[in-house]
Amino acid sequence: MKRLLLLLSVLLIAAYARGDEVHLARGGRLSGKLVEVRIKADGKVTTIKAAEIVTVKLRDEGDDLVTTKAGDRIKCVVEQVVIQTIGGAFKLARNKVSKVDLSLSKKEGNLKKYEEERKKLKLDDVEGRVALAEWCGKNGMKSEMRQEYQTCITIAPDDPRAPEWHKLAGLVQHEGKRLTPAEKKAGVQDEMQAKGMVYRNGKWIAKELNEQLMACAEKVKKRLDEAKIAVDEKYNEDKARLESEFKEKVKTLKEDIEKVEAEIKRLAKLQAEESARINRNRRGGTIGRVVSRYGIERAEKVDKLKQLKRKESSLARAAKRAVDRLRSARKRRLRALSSVKAKLKEMLQRHKVIDDATIDSKIAKAAGIE
Repeated sequence: MKRLLLLLSVLLIAAYARGDEVHLARGGRLSGKLVEVRIKADGKVTTIKAAEIVTVKLRDEGDDLVTTKAGDRIKCVVEQVVIQTIGGAFKLARNKVSKVDLSLSKKEGNLKKYEEERKKLKLDDVEGRVALAEWCGKNGMKSEMRQEYQTCITIAPDDPRAPEWHKLAGLVQHEGKRLTPAEKKAGVQDEMQAKGMVYRNGKWIAKELNEQLMACAEKVKKRLDEAKIAVDEKYNEDKARLESEFKEKVKTLKEDIEKVEAEIKRLAKLQAEESARINRNRRGGTIGRVVSRYGIERAEKVDKLKQLKRKESSLARAAKRAVDRLRSARKRRLRALSSVKAKLKEMLQRHKVIDDATIDSKIAKAAGIE
């Protein structure tokens, strides 16, 4: 009995290990069996059972996509994912989930079933192949579906359903032929290259025009690089000049402060000497008035020192503001150059050749070096 329970436990764990997976937004994942997905589409909230789902694609911008076995591709917002694990059922809100992977065993089973059914079909069994193609479409096997419809077209090109098969097979019309998009692209490419055309920014253009555009793009890059260097050099020069000017002003100010401080010390010494003399002689009169004069002069010098200190602080703030203005001007010019770069790039993408004068004037104006 114990062996039987152990075997069942191992089989259960293996089943969950090979089951569906829900990847968590903060890292980690839950493995088990997807139960259902709750979605909101066209203002309506719907719950889709896992048995009806082929794929669930979650996108950062909230434009999620759920494909069902009925062949429906539902653009929606996934609100909740429910998964049953060996540890219990988990109901996860959309912001907790980054990705949903359905069981690999289910996909492998569908591929195996497809190969088995395909081998049973006779080469000319159109109806059987149509049924198989429809089954592939319902189970999310788009590549196999297109392959079967292409086979149907080969077997019965005159069948009334052939135009619809062409669409389902992903074929497109080109010069009277039905081709796959890849075949059409390859054919157009060979044809255009034989004519000396070059594919650039979604359009075939003459080789000469392409060379002009490449040369123009190289000029734009070179001028922009030179302009950025010029902006940086101007910033560094102006900053060095300002710092030199403020440094000289600060030096002069510090010299004045040192002189005033020395004068305050001298007056304090004289005041102390006169005060000591008064204390010895115990007499007022003229000597008392002299001491008072030293005190007044010293107080005046102290006030002057405070003014110089305030001026020193103000000068430091003014220096910082001046450098900040230079830095802001540099940023504005670099942003203007980025804007010009985008506009010139857009013109080149429209296959418009830009003359040197236009390039130089636009870049010079943005960089402020006209």
